Amino acid sequence: MISMVSVKCPDCGATLSIEEGRQNAFCTYCGAKVIIQNENERIYRHVDEARIKEVEAHKEIRLKELELEEARRIKQAEKQAHEEKIQQYKSSKLSKWSIAFFAICLLAAIVSFSNGKVLAGIVALVQTILFAGSWAMGMRIVREKRPNLYLLFAIAGFVLIIIFLKVNGQSTKSNKPTSSTNNTSVVNTAPSSNSNSSNSSDDGVYTYAIRNYEGQNLASIGKLDDHYRVDEYGRGKLRLVYCSLDGVFIDCNDEEQLKEYYVVGQSIPAGSDIVVVHQRNSRGEPYSNLIDYQSEEEIVLQVAKVGEEAPDKIDFMRIQPAPDRRTLYIRNYVGRNIASFGEASKDGRIDKYGRTEVRLSFASEDGTYIDPNNLEILRQYIVVDQDVAPNTVLNVQFQTNSKGEEYDNLIQSQNYEVITLTVRRLSDETIAEMPDLLGTSTAAAEAAAEMELTYRVMANGKVEITGFSGDGNEVSIPSKIEGRAVVRIGDSAFENCESLRSIVIWADIEEIGDSAFKNCIVLKVISIPNETTIIGDHAFEGCTALETALIWGDPDIGDYAFKGCTALTEISISNDTKRVGAHAFEGCTGVTTILIWGVETIGDYAFAGCTGITEVSIPHDVKSIGKHAFDGCSNLESVIVWDDATKIGEDAFANCPKLKEKP
Repeated sequence: MISMVSVKCPDCGATLSIEEGRQNAFCTYCGAKVIIQNENERIYRHVDEARIKEVEAHKEIRLKELELEEARRIKQAEKQAHEEKIQQYKSSKLSKWSIAFFAICLLAAIVSFSNGKVLAGIVALVQTILFAGSWAMGMRIVREKRPNLYLLFAIAGFVLIIIFLKVNGQSTKSNKPTSSTNNTSVVNTAPSSNSNSSNSSDDGVYTYAIRNYEGQNLASIGKLDDHYRVDEYGRGKLRLVYCSLDGVFIDCNDEEQLKEYYVVGQSIPAGSDIVVVHQRNSRGEPYSNLIDYQSEEEIVLQVAKVGEEAPDKIDFMRIQPAPDRRTLYIRNYVGRNIASFGEASKDGRIDKYGRTEVRLSFASEDGTYIDPNNLEILRQYIVVDQDVAPNTVLNVQFQTNSKGEEYDNLIQSQNYEVITLTVRRLSDETIAEMPDLLGTSTAAAEAAAEMELTYRVMANGKVEITGFSGDGNEVSIPSKIEGRAVVRIGDSAFENCESLRSIVIWADIEEIGDSAFKNCIVLKVISIPNETTIIGDHAFEGCTALETALIWGDPDIGDYAFKGCTALTEISISNDTKRVGAHAFEGCTGVTTILIWGVETIGDYAFAGCTGITEVSIPHDVKSIGKHAFDGCSNLESVIVWDDATKIGEDAFANCPKLKEKP
């Protein structure tokens, strides 16, 4: 039998009969659901399920709204961070350099392909893609597949610069024409050019067109340079040699005599090429102002007196251009006044061919002795014959160091050392018409005289050069003395030697002492060997005529080492040089280029007063730049410091009015 209980509907008040034990029921009158919680006390609760569902729906909607708000907030934060990263990259040096190198590499690729350097072009093209990809990822135009991939692309692009330089250099070497060693060979190797201006190239090879000198007054052509009058082609210098039908000597120092003559013919046709090849540093990069060799070294100009009828033109023999510094061609001396070429030396008269020289021996038709260094005598004769035919190949072999690398100025051997010229005396009337000599011209140059060295044997058994004795103007430092290696030039060894104009270092010098060449005011060129590790304090201070300092190794540069070398034009400091001393290049006003590669420390006032430089790049290796290091560089416009960690001393770039943004 089923037991029933009575329950009231909470909504309509109707009495309901529900089976005992049931938890809930529905009102048969209004349909409300009734839930019984305590059947003993007959307590019940009305549940509005529609309301519950409504509340639950609102809750779900709110949760969804909160989720959407959180998603929007996260997205906004990500967008803001994205824009900040783009802005940060956009204003970084890496972004600017990526754009710059993209353009440079694209241009290099085009030039390389157009010049037939396919491998160099491919490398440059890969660099272009890398720099473009780095910039696109840095700007978030292209999505990175891994963090900092843009940085890896940029680094790879910079690394490929080294590979490009090597490949490009090899391409240049492989494209250079070769010559036969046969003495009768004729080689035409000069690249073509249709312009009087240089065609610049990254490999340091420049081509110029020979100018047309015909019709020009001699005084309007070229300038006096050392013993010759020269005309400049880029950094190259073409010697001007004057030749007249009557054999008269024309003194290049005598401006008034030059004004009396004009050009009626030239030995090298106008428009022909002259190729100027620049020297390279240890990394294979060309110097801007140092010449390795040039295809043409001189041009003979046929001249006539102003106001006189132009004579018949001399049929000049075309001398072949030099294809490299080892292969040269003997000149045609016939018809020239013997005072118009060559220069005096301790061994007689010499004529320079590239890095070497050939001694000239004179044989008079009447047997008269001719003093090779007496200009007054020389100008009375002209050449009528020569024992080595013009265009004969002159082969030159250079000495090498312990690594097999060629020295740039040390000759091992050459196949011709002397040329004998048969000469004839001019008529007394012609000699009488010549004006008196002025100054020291080509032939009147002071004869070279070598100084005697003084030295001592050090405790380690090696030799140190301590000084010199006697008068002279040249020094040659041998590799050995008494069988002992020469490794050091002592302190003050040549200090205040005002006559020293040339020094040749054959030895593997490890150290140049303090004040070793201080105030050698006529010294123009110094080549510092690869083995040198130290250039002492004040070593070349006050060498005001020093135009070229070739530093082949990686020596530390002492305080005041090159201070006041006002004729110096370029400074290149190698990878492994750790220190540039205080005041090292202070006051080098002629310097226009400073190349710093691996230096760690730049001393106080190191480049102060270098008024010729316009830009400086400080690499990552530099840890500190001293106080006033570039003070007074009045034309300095741009400075790039690659590493933010580089410590920059007080007033390092003071008094640089053109520098808009100081690091």
